[in-house]
Amino acid sequence: QAQSLTPPAGTFRLGISKGNESHWLKPKEKVEGIHFQWKALPDSHGFILEVEVTSTSKADKLFWSFGDCRPDSDINVFSVEGQAFTCYYGESMKLRTLQAVTPSDDIRLSNGHKDETPLMLYESGKRTDRPVLAGRCNLSPSPSQEKDTKPLRLYFCFYEQNEKADYNYYMLPDIFAKIDKKMKRAYLLFTLLIGCIYIHAAIYNVKDFGAKADGKTIDSPAINRAIEAAAEAGGGTVYLPAGEYACYSIRLKSNIHLYLEQGACILAAFPGKEEGYDSAEPNEHNKYQDFGHSHWKNSLIWGIGLENITISGPGLIYGKGLTREESRLPGVGNKAISLKECRNVTLKDLSMLHCGHFALLATGVDHLTILNLKVDTNRDGFDIDCCRNVRISQCTVNSPWDDAIVLKASYGLGRFQDTENVTISDCYVSGYDKGSVLDGTWQLDEPQAPDHGYRTGRIKLGTESSGGFRNIAITNCIFEHCRGLALETVDGGHLEDIVINNITMRNIVNAPIFLRLGARMRSPEGTPAGTMKRILISNINVWNADSRYASIISGVPGTYIEDVTFRNIHLYYKGGYSAEDGKRVPPEQEKVYPEPWMFGTIPAKGFYIRHAKNITFDGIRFHFEQPDGRPLFVTDDVENIEYYHTPTE
Repeated sequence: QAQSLTPPAGTFRLGISKGNESHWLKPKEKVEGIHFQWKALPDSHGFILEVEVTSTSKADKLFWSFGDCRPDSDINVFSVEGQAFTCYYGESMKLRTLQAVTPSDDIRLSNGHKDETPLMLYESGKRTDRPVLAGRCNLSPSPSQEKDTKPLRLYFCFYEQNEKADYNYYMLPDIFAKIDKKMKRAYLLFTLLIGCIYIHAAIYNVKDFGAKADGKTIDSPAINRAIEAAAEAGGGTVYLPAGEYACYSIRLKSNIHLYLEQGACILAAFPGKEEGYDSAEPNEHNKYQDFGHSHWKNSLIWGIGLENITISGPGLIYGKGLTREESRLPGVGNKAISLKECRNVTLKDLSMLHCGHFALLATGVDHLTILNLKVDTNRDGFDIDCCRNVRISQCTVNSPWDDAIVLKASYGLGRFQDTENVTISDCYVSGYDKGSVLDGTWQLDEPQAPDHGYRTGRIKLGTESSGGFRNIAITNCIFEHCRGLALETVDGGHLEDIVINNITMRNIVNAPIFLRLGARMRSPEGTPAGTMKRILISNINVWNADSRYASIISGVPGTYIEDVTFRNIHLYYKGGYSAEDGKRVPPEQEKVYPEPWMFGTIPAKGFYIRHAKNITFDGIRFHFEQPDGRPLFVTDDVENIEYYHTPTE
């Protein structure tokens, strides 16, 4: 009955164990000393379950699982954050999410084929085509709890997120107590955050300002005191020696160098009932971009209107307590580093892990240098938004669940502003399993991103494009196990004067090259459509690319992609499609979020070109692992297309 209140994202099961014996609970099964009670949530699809334990004579552990556990079901994708998780399910163009909060952070991805008993599932390992989340909770009191005569109470909460449903575990007892069983259904959200920060200073040692670096004490007040002292003296280095610094928001100042020593870790802490990250500041323009792009203060490290900032050192920024979701709860943080309207900023030599919505959100920053960062994260890597004079070099960014390095031009500043004069060079982007690049295991057990479009991890221009993109150079970069290169302007921005050279790609899961001039128009009313022109893409080698979408150049009716040259490109596709597939006419999808799958199977096996003019192909070579019956090139509403040293059939 409780399960029926949630969307059909999966099956929630409970089990118990005593010693080495375990079994799943049957419907309405009674267990001596354990009482189960659930209530529907108000204003949401969802429910909350209370488990009251008065005796452990029959069970000393409670197990739970969530997933479809059916061979014919779509693979769910799970994002685990402490005691909470998000389940992404459905088709890629109709993606839905379900949120959950559990009593324990002992949660693991398990093999749904091995679910005969709770213990077997819990210990099964994650290598599977039927992923299921499994967790367990100890029911026996710890020595410090043995004198407590109150029964143990555990809570589970499942719900579909909305603006009114935003909860952490500490809220659940009060929510449960206040809900009447006859109230209408409600939405609930989860977010618990933990963080880890290590900083390293030459002049202002944070330990001199009270930092404990024990991984438990919240050290951000001490770090902020050190920053304020340095700023009052005109600037200086704030030094974090080795240790684990649990933190909430660290507030940067001008003329500050934040240095993380070897062995130092800034750990993003989970917010509590009384404390957490700085609140997201108001932004009247937030309807034109996602919540995460519209606010800066709800971050682990942030600065607004500053100049002369450096964050560097061989230490680690670990965003364990940051959420990758759209939580609007006070105290919740969703970015590792967030900078707005700053000048002269350098980030170098850091490692960053599990960084929430963004490892770095830089909006309206002038003269930004990002050098030798190693990022392994659960959503976006670098989001460079409305910035000028940016140098990104020698970075490794693994981001299987979103874009690795992405340039944007949103309306978050309340004005149209281009991202311009940007170089991206000597970088590696990938979609390996989260955390497995930094730890050196390079795993590929989780093929799906939350949008069900397979691994992401690419370099992209767009999607937010109220402003434009000008004077961009991308060179000497490697893509691996991820999506292909994407240039997108869909909100009215002008994407012009782009040079891309010396790129190698391996194991690409969608279109290796995707150029999209669309008309989503997520900009103030009256904004005209944008432009895309003067683009040179050369010296590209692509191996083992998915063939369904080929490569795509697509404007919209009346708005053309112009003056694009492709030179010296080798494309190794998987092939395997039929001549019948070559008869398809892809839908226009003018206002749809731009991804190659918006068009379905493409009728070309090499390039599909539509609503374009002055397109040149020079020295293009195609290879197919399996025969492919589609034509190499398909054009529609194209003016002046030229082929040199390039087969056309």
